[in-house]
Amino acid sequence: PGATVDMYNLVLDCMAVTAANVTDPYTLVYHTDVLHPRNVEFFFEQAICRHELDGGDGTNYFLPRNDNVYTVPNIVTFNAPLRLCSSLPYEAQQPQDNSAGKSFLDKVSSFMDPTQLIYKMQRDEALVAAMFTFDRLTHCRVVRWSPASFAYMIKLCGKY
Repeated sequence: PGATVDMYNLVLDCMAVTAANVTDPYTLVYHTDVLHPRNVEFFFEQAICRHELDGGDGTNYFLPRNDNVYTVPNIVTFNAPLRLCSSLPYEAQQPQDNSAGKSFLDKVSSFMDPTQLIYKMQRDEALVAAMFTFDRLTHCRVVRWSPASFAYMIKLCGKY
């Protein structure tokens, strides 16, 4: 009983498709909590936890390998979080070097702009979530890698 891997895949894929269609980072950061990288990481961890509760990859000597088709993850389980993280819009301003006439407080206030800090925090969380997902993909014995996984990681690293 409980959620199947297909249910988790549906939610993860919907989150990834929705994030790909958001073009304004302001809208994403301030008006949607659903598409946050932590949320996609939470759903991914839930899917992997279901897999491990049924035996996982068979690395434990006391539990058999998971062969339950309802809880074994597939490539969508791994690619959806990678796709979401790589398709998040990111528009952080580049630092400008016109500090000749600025006071120290002006420099600090321009550095501590809340919008830019939120963009950078979201960027860092997207990188952490993607690296965590990719690490789990490389260590999972029941799922084969796909070229899309590498394409999403290259896109993510190239963007940030």
